[in-house]
Amino acid sequence: MSSYETHTLPTEKFLTVAANILHKTFAETPRTTAKNVFTTVFGGKRASLVTLKMEDDSESRFDLSLDHSEFRGKLNFGVFKSILGHMLSQLSEYLQSGKEIPVFTDKDSGDVLFGLPGFFENKGDVNALLLGADLNTPGLVILKLQFVEPEQFFKAADEESSS
Repeated sequence: MSSYETHTLPTEKFLTVAANILHKTFAETPRTTAKNVFTTVFGGKRASLVTLKMEDDSESRFDLSLDHSEFRGKLNFGVFKSILGHMLSQLSEYLQSGKEIPVFTDKDSGDVLFGLPGFFENKGDVNALLLGADLNTPGLVILKLQFVEPEQFFKAADEESSS
């Protein structure tokens, strides 16, 4: 029988690992391989990305899912890759700044969502992409990319600047 050990990573380290995995998957692999991963998650299935060996020699598998139900416009691989690049760039800048990263936890599912949207405008349509994670299964991390309503972030920024 397998036993699992729980690992706790600081948010910044987890996001660095997640960003590196996403970068390698979509920017450093052959286009056809990356496009196959996109096609899988675009179709509503999970894609297995990598299995990492932890410091204690245990392993954690990282999968990917995509919720594009809030996407505005036509989502294809090229557009997805551009939006993901913007989100990863925003994430990298935020991590380097040392600012605290907003984390939201769904009290019912336990899923986490990192409040660092990547914005992208394409043909007049503005989209916001967020990274989340399902950490509920031992030995498995499901990275969740999710398009969300972008106006909520503009309203929050307007409210902050007016107070």
